[in-house]
Amino acid sequence: MFLGFVWTAFQTVGTKIISLVAQVFLAWLLVPEDFGKISIATSITGIIFMIQNFGLSDVLVSRGKMFDKIYDLTKSISALTAIVCFLIFCIVGFVAGAVYDDSVIKNLILLFSIVIPFNTMSVVSDAKLRIDLRFKELSIVRVCEFFLSQITIILFVLLDFGVYSFVLGPILSSIIRYFWLVKLAHISHSFKPTFHHWTYLFSNSFYGFVHSVCQTIIRQSDYLILALFVSQTEVGIYFMAYSLSVQVIGVLVGSLSPVLFPTLMKIPLQEKDRIKSVLLKITGVFAMLGMPFAFWQASVVKPLILIFFEEKWYDTILLVQILSIGIGFNVVSALWAPALRIQSLFKVQMKFSIISMIVFIVLITPLSYWFSSIGLAIAVSVYYMILSPVLLYFSFRKFDVSLIQVYTSVLKYFVMGAMVFGTLYYLNEIFNSTLMVQLIVLGFAAPSLYFFFLWRFDKNFDNVLKELTLLRPKNEK
Repeated sequence: MFLGFVWTAFQTVGTKIISLVAQVFLAWLLVPEDFGKISIATSITGIIFMIQNFGLSDVLVSRGKMFDKIYDLTKSISALTAIVCFLIFCIVGFVAGAVYDDSVIKNLILLFSIVIPFNTMSVVSDAKLRIDLRFKELSIVRVCEFFLSQITIILFVLLDFGVYSFVLGPILSSIIRYFWLVKLAHISHSFKPTFHHWTYLFSNSFYGFVHSVCQTIIRQSDYLILALFVSQTEVGIYFMAYSLSVQVIGVLVGSLSPVLFPTLMKIPLQEKDRIKSVLLKITGVFAMLGMPFAFWQASVVKPLILIFFEEKWYDTILLVQILSIGIGFNVVSALWAPALRIQSLFKVQMKFSIISMIVFIVLITPLSYWFSSIGLAIAVSVYYMILSPVLLYFSFRKFDVSLIQVYTSVLKYFVMGAMVFGTLYYLNEIFNSTLMVQLIVLGFAAPSLYFFFLWRFDKNFDNVLKELTLLRPKNEK
């Protein structure tokens, strides 16, 4: 487990750094309207891309011992979904171009269809590496893929390909990733087409598929709904703000979540107390680190944007501040889905996702219409602040976790982070500090003070990292 965490942390930190640097370069080279177009196109394609997985990845991991016997079946299903996805892309491309009255959006979606067969057929080899706990290889592949994608995007922008650069880069990196994963997993490109016993995978795979689609809609529909009411320039500003708000605190979840599910699958469900201990400790760590990171982002974004970005991006400051608080709660709730999957409760997971998606859309639509991007940012944050603890409780309760235990972990560190970062931010505003002073005080002094308070007053702080060794499976050497 520990080595898996290290390598996925390497992957996540690496991709976040690359992404942040690339975004700064692209923000200088392009205008908000370009980001608005690509946000609309990638939101639509992101939802469709979920079909190519069809929930197979997690089902394959949960039934890892049967991998060789169901290999041809999973490959056949993947090939079929690739064909279906390609047809959907062609249809949706023309529909989206008509709805948003923009031929560029249509062309972007059609170009994205090129990556479908490579992404779809990568699902099986990716799952095989996860089953074998080969997180080192997966991390290296994903970092290299992401680096290549971002570098080629920048190069194509410099070559005046404009917004189309956002498609050409991922196409090249997806092709390379497919062949690399197949080689690492020692899986053949060929397979014997069969759908015999397809129901063995279909039920749970279908539930996982619906869950993935709902979660993707939650992540992407805000851009699409906002684009119905405001200009593409404002959509681009919101897109940049949301991207910046998830860069740093996403490191924690991205480092541990891919490792947690395969590792917890090795702990017998009968060991309820052990699983409960693991879930509560990880949730506590997410809250302990995620909440201050959220407040840290909200407090330092102003000097960072004013120093490193041009005036055309200044409107992102308030949006990042609003979004960061809500995303802090989203970080804390990262384990609700894995907690259900280790119990094979895929249907329950699907139901929770459907309810969450409906609540999300009902909440963001009127606020986007009435208050544009500011209203959308508030709606997104309110959604995460309300739904995150609720999802955690209903997912953990079968392990005898109470609602009080969930809220204690979440609210304790939220209050502590708000007091430390909020106070120092307010003082900087009162004294009208220079940008460099704000960076020093909010970027370094504030987190140092937060962790000092943890060390001085939080009795769990000293031993929380040592207790994480409980995550190690009993048979792990």
